[in-house]
Amino acid sequence: MKIDYDLDELVENVISVLKEIGLDFLQEEDRDDRTNTRILSFVYDGDIINVVIYGESDRRFMVLYAYSESVNGKRATAEYETFSYTVAGIPVDDMTRLDKSFRTFSKMIKLYREEDKAEKQSENNI
Repeated sequence: MKIDYDLDELVENVISVLKEIGLDFLQEEDRDDRTNTRILSFVYDGDIINVVIYGESDRRFMVLYAYSESVNGKRATAEYETFSYTVAGIPVDDMTRLDKSFRTFSKMIKLYREEDKAEKQSENNI
């Protein structure tokens, strides 16, 4: 699919917005110019979060946020949980939805941590 904007410029804008929210940019993990995809790694509240940007037409893009226990050393590779949150149709000229979407994902992380902590406490009480 051909996109009608500069994907590299969009990636820089995404990095800037996420830094303003409080994420620390680590690196660009991968890029595929044929599919207009970029995979970025950030640190958020001590955990590594992957952010995948997919270029879409009509000056829009899609973002996927992913958290993995395996990447963050929480569980063995054989048994781990991963969760993600995807938002499509974000206008390249308005990062408001990007900001809101990460704030929603951060609430998912908080809920996961609370549930994980309660589960571990329950296991210790047995």
